[in-house]
Amino acid sequence: MRKESHRVCPFGLPCGIDGFITEAMACFDGQYQLFYGERSFPYGFRKCSLANSSDLLDWKKQKTVLRPHFLEPAFINAGAAIPRNGKTVYLYHKKTLFCDSIRMVSTADFIKFEKHPVPVLTARHLPKKARGISAPRLFKSGDFYYMLIASAMRKGGMILLYRSPNLIDWDYRGMLACETEANTGKSALPALVQVDGKHILLEQRTQKSKKVFGYRVGSARPEECCFTPFCCFKTLDYLVSPRITTLSDGRTVLLSGVENIEGGCNKMGLPKEIACEEKKLFLRPVRELYARRNQEITASFTAKQPVNILDGLNGRTIELNVFADLTKAASLRIMAFMTGCRGLFINIIKDRSVAELDFSTLVKKNKNKCPVVTVPLTQTDKLDLQLILLGDRFECFFNRGEATVSRGLNAALTGGQIGLDAEGEAPCEIVAYQLK
Repeated sequence: MRKESHRVCPFGLPCGIDGFITEAMACFDGQYQLFYGERSFPYGFRKCSLANSSDLLDWKKQKTVLRPHFLEPAFINAGAAIPRNGKTVYLYHKKTLFCDSIRMVSTADFIKFEKHPVPVLTARHLPKKARGISAPRLFKSGDFYYMLIASAMRKGGMILLYRSPNLIDWDYRGMLACETEANTGKSALPALVQVDGKHILLEQRTQKSKKVFGYRVGSARPEECCFTPFCCFKTLDYLVSPRITTLSDGRTVLLSGVENIEGGCNKMGLPKEIACEEKKLFLRPVRELYARRNQEITASFTAKQPVNILDGLNGRTIELNVFADLTKAASLRIMAFMTGCRGLFINIIKDRSVAELDFSTLVKKNKNKCPVVTVPLTQTDKLDLQLILLGDRFECFFNRGEATVSRGLNAALTGGQIGLDAEGEAPCEIVAYQLK
């Protein structure tokens, strides 16, 4: 094994080239074990690798767990991990030119992995209307294990539910959810979790080339293959391979990759905790991040034109909390990584109740390839924004995490200044931290 495979990667896990996919996470011996996908030889196909961490922030690459045979063109796609009889069982989706199946490996120590000799689920286990298998999601209820997979149909998509006593023999129970309208898109990466006493069904939907990740809050009874939604499908930010996992301490965490400015993905995003209030999800950084706060900087001023530059706050790894009153302001703009007229620009427009994020460096590229990201916000005169700058990417949480944006940044942004201005007058309270 190469020595560089053991290097520690702070604040996320990078991959050498575009192709990073979060797959599943498990807990073992006080460590978080992450299965993730990356490019494999021959170029274009995917293997599954392993990394571990003690705090969900700094990751150490370990080894390759699964890879396609040298002569076998195949994708080792995302999966799900669950403990059973002292071992961790990992079920994953494998797609080849001739077969689409769910396969299994197990491990007792995350060093040696044993493959199950045959697939545990193939296309012949699908109902007649289903077209294709996707990555599974596992959970246990009572004496049985349950598996969710998404599948396409002629119009729309569906989420299928299977049950097993041993993770090997799976019995089809029915459709947990089904969308028959073509405009709803195909389903992928489903997850059924219980957050703050409420059942949440999360899924990714693909409409032509556009992918959105979202959720519905409802009531679920897996033993009866029943999910009754209380609200319509609500979208979250676009995420690369979003995966949901429940930690040993009960927290529900969202893992995903981060899209870079060219449109690919070669880094892991900051893990986010999920909370549910009044049938609405809120995302926030995992609490382990707050142990990295090193130096607190506070400021109080009224943002207006010209730009207010925050003195004493300069760097590439920063947490910035902005609390602003927009009663007398039409908009508020936050600028970071400024190098002249370039940088990360976050413009909150009160009348439209949106936030526009421009994180490109060249106007031509911004118009043609990297459009401004527009985020709808709840209509209010109060703004609560948490911006986490991690050098080559950023994480932005609006109003306690009701809306989020995670993106990569262009390496040409070498500045470290942060400033604010407003159209009108906006009293602001700033609390910032250098992150170590």
